Amino acid sequence: MVTPSHTRRWVFVIFAFALVMRLPVVLAVLAEPGRAIISSDCQQYLGLARNLLAHGVFSLSDGPPFVPEIIRTPGYPVFLLSILSWCDGDCLVSIVALQALLGALIAPGVMLLGTRLIGERAGRLAGLLYAIAPTPAIMGGFAQTETLFSALLIAGTLVLVARRHIWAAVASGVILGIAVLTRPIGLLALPLFATYPLLDRHFREIWRRSAALLAGAALIVLPWMARNAYHYGVFKLSTISDGNLYYYNVAGTEARRRDIPIDEARSRLAEELSVWPGSDSQMPIVRAGEFARHLVWQHPLWFAWANGVDAINGFRPGFSFMFYLVGDNSNAEAFSQAMMRNDMGILSLQPLIILAVAAYMAVFQGLLLVLCVLGIISLLWKREWNGVLLLVAIPGWFLYMPGIASNARFFAPVVPLLCILASGGIVRLVLPFFDKLVAALKTKRRGQSPSSS
Repeated sequence: MVTPSHTRRWVFVIFAFALVMRLPVVLAVLAEPGRAIISSDCQQYLGLARNLLAHGVFSLSDGPPFVPEIIRTPGYPVFLLSILSWCDGDCLVSIVALQALLGALIAPGVMLLGTRLIGERAGRLAGLLYAIAPTPAIMGGFAQTETLFSALLIAGTLVLVARRHIWAAVASGVILGIAVLTRPIGLLALPLFATYPLLDRHFREIWRRSAALLAGAALIVLPWMARNAYHYGVFKLSTISDGNLYYYNVAGTEARRRDIPIDEARSRLAEELSVWPGSDSQMPIVRAGEFARHLVWQHPLWFAWANGVDAINGFRPGFSFMFYLVGDNSNAEAFSQAMMRNDMGILSLQPLIILAVAAYMAVFQGLLLVLCVLGIISLLWKREWNGVLLLVAIPGWFLYMPGIASNARFFAPVVPLLCILASGGIVRLVLPFFDKLVAALKTKRRGQSPSSS
């Protein structure tokens, strides 16, 4: 029987591993804080947080009159606000340090969730896998949403799984609702989370728990959508989904359907949008989203296939993000291609530490994906549909949705769930295989040894 002190020891060990893994990232940003800014997204999040702190408005305007922001959602800026309010020095270092701590805390959460879903042994292994996973550690080095979103996903899922109570479902919905306000991509996954109670046995209670989860999420999400409707007349969580659908998903689909480069596909879409009569929206980004959805309905099979093929890009290890942290992103693409071609000429020009980190990232990513396949097989073999939902369907949905925009940013938030899935494959298929192999070898040796007189 597992004692609480035994569990606490494992929590500490896993947390310590995860914290050590993130220490080099913090040191890299400490040496050059500007490395934490990787894109305009980072600048916008910081700008929103600063306006919240200084003026109490959610706006990217430099000064009055402040135009209400509708593209970004408030989850991550509020998180940054909590840091800016007490940060006296370089806030970028403080942001990355806090994200390193939060990322390390996710690892014990992965252990607890894995224990609930698969078992104690798999839970500990899942926690250790996440603790040493390179992609989430690296993504914590930027002023972006991945670490906070991952923490909210794991917290909301753990509350949902740990307690079969109505109020636990409400609490889970609230946490997941905050996750949606952190990254709008989570909105379409809420029905999947609400499906989890339906896989339970008590019919009346499961419907109540599903409704309670959605109600909890609605308490967080609907007021923000109402705020956007008040300011702009559109009952939307964010208009970024319209822009992404048009610029990435549908553009990628049209590029494949017409067999043309992505830039040419975007140019043609812009021409078609300019004469499209289907919407009179005063917001260009909303009109683009409506036009994109119109094209999806026209070619649903093309969209489903092309978006899935493009989303495979998200399984890359994320070398470019690693190069950003070491301060040299100029040769990231060449390095990635050299790794795939095993081009020793380019690889030999890199410092040994870069090669070591890149090799670790590639090996970990490859092993994780192989073990995830074994985890899927074990769940299907045992018909554990709740595990299939949480560890396969939900991560798969998050990876599928970005389409051609997919990269390590979209892979990092689902790594906690994939580590649990992989640990299930190890515990249920890999370790029993080795146990049988060792037993067979021992039996063979005993059979070959001379019998005693």
